[in-house]
Amino acid sequence: MAEDDMILKVIAEIRSGFNEFEHRFSKRIYNLIHKKLSCEEDAEELTEDVLCWMFIHLCEFKKESSLWTFIQGVTDNMIGTFLKHKFRKRQLQMVCNTEANEGSSTFCRRMTAVQTTAYIGRR
Repeated sequence: MAEDDMILKVIAEIRSGFNEFEHRFSKRIYNLIHKKLSCEEDAEELTEDVLCWMFIHLCEFKKESSLWTFIQGVTDNMIGTFLKHKFRKRQLQMVCNTEANEGSSTFCRRMTAVQTTAYIGRR
């Protein structure tokens, strides 16, 4: 088998495995997230993040509990991280708005989108 054919076969099998995993768990993950966030857009985004994370890290599943229990734990952790970052972003925006209202928006002008993301990620 040529290398190109082998690569295509591996990619096809990975894609097939991911599609099966997504088909089996995406609705349950979405419902779990939507119940806690009550925002359809955030729930859809986070569902995709959880599915991708799970598929990449599935080898870390130690079979000490059911797969769904493992997925729920990962989902809960990712919801917590999502909310923490969302809260910090909101705090940063409030600081920025307060400084802008006080006439000192130097901090805000210096903060680019990348710097804001890095600032939020450090906390």
